[in-house]
Amino acid sequence: MPSSPGCSPGRPEGTMPQGLPRGWDRYLDDFLAHLSIERDLSPNTLDAYSRDVLGFLEFLRGAGKEEPAGLGPGDVLSYLARLERMGLSPASVSRKLSAIRSFFSFLCDEYGLEKNPAAAVSNPKRGLSLPRALSIEEVAHLLEQPDVSRPSGLRDRGLLEIMYACGLRASEAVGLQMDHLDAR
Repeated sequence: MPSSPGCSPGRPEGTMPQGLPRGWDRYLDDFLAHLSIERDLSPNTLDAYSRDVLGFLEFLRGAGKEEPAGLGPGDVLSYLARLERMGLSPASVSRKLSAIRSFFSFLCDEYGLEKNPAAAVSNPKRGLSLPRALSIEEVAHLLEQPDVSRPSGLRDRGLLEIMYACGLRASEAVGLQMDHLDAR
């Protein structure tokens, strides 16, 4: 099997160079530092990557696998099958698979792992689903909920209007700060 994209040739398949730090915790810490520093990902995205990869690493630990050398697509497929049995949606499974692929790609680039065990694993089939938009009446009803006679009600009403007008997610709205406002 040819090495995965981003993986270095030249060593026996599945081996790591000698003398490198070992252990899933160290690899995960280095990966998250890479995502934070070099890719400048948001704290929420880092948290999602961390949870997704950590879930897979816990699965591997449960199977007695403490090192990336020797892992193959079957290990990844077993984990994905477990997630599907747990009732996760195809979109959630795909997101976790993407994080796992990125993690092993990082190990290939930074630690010389010969092959990415997740590279050849396909995403699960996903059906199309679009979010349901609120009707005009539902939006009006939602905007009427805060008690605008109180300062907190004015704040809440303003926040709801900004979310609606800008299409913000709740996590994006919660992260807003006054210096993000352009009052021109």
